[in-house]
Amino acid sequence: MGFAEDADDESTDYLCAIAVSERGDELMADFQTFLNDYLSQNVPVSEQVEIAMSYFRYIEDAIHGAYEKGMDFSGDKTFELVSSETSLCAHRRNLYIQAAEVHLENSIRYATSSKRSYQMVDGLKAMNESMEDFSKSFHETFPGRFNEMNSSLTCFAKGCVTQ
Repeated sequence: MGFAEDADDESTDYLCAIAVSERGDELMADFQTFLNDYLSQNVPVSEQVEIAMSYFRYIEDAIHGAYEKGMDFSGDKTFELVSSETSLCAHRRNLYIQAAEVHLENSIRYATSSKRSYQMVDGLKAMNESMEDFSKSFHETFPGRFNEMNSSLTCFAKGCVTQ
């Protein structure tokens, strides 16, 4: 991302931020794949949230670990340089954790609404089949009454829609 270029001719001055970014990118890609695969299973989301949250906590801990590991300031760095690197590294850590949290929330919302939509469509299909079965059964049982009722209801028939 170019942060090492801002240092005083040393490419290692912002290694913490680079390490957090590399680890964060890797973890976010894995997290996205996990959420897409896991939340698309035919299981209620309410049962999946706990495991998804556990994976989020793993991501959070791993990013904190990369941050802590990168906070090795041995050598002859100035206070200003250490302060700048610490600030940048902490900012990167917080961005990745916040991005993982937002991605988790959005994935859960999408999975919930998607699964709810499929349930509604399935319910409507089942209701339609049930009504079709009822209509056929009624027509078979009372064929004369069905035609009489269909003729009596002028606005119920197809002609009402075209009027």
